[in-house]
Amino acid sequence: MIRAVFRDGVIQPVDALPKDWLDGDELCVLPAPRPMLAKRKYSVEEVRAILKPKGPPPDDATIKQWIDEHRMEKYGQ
Repeated sequence: MIRAVFRDGVIQPVDALPKDWLDGDELCVLPAPRPMLAKRKYSVEEVRAILKPKGPPPDDATIKQWIDEHRMEKYGQ
């Protein structure tokens, strides 16, 4: 806890003030509360199952075909 004094619109720590300033209103500055973490929707195992590939990876010929198809869509002949 940090002890502070509010005087003339300024909050200053008590240690940094002269003793005659301590006649002002004292207040306590507390840290902001941490936000609560949301409950997880999926467990780690469920996420792994979702991200697991459904089949073997595509071969080079399939990838080349996809690229060619994309270029045809984008640029035409």
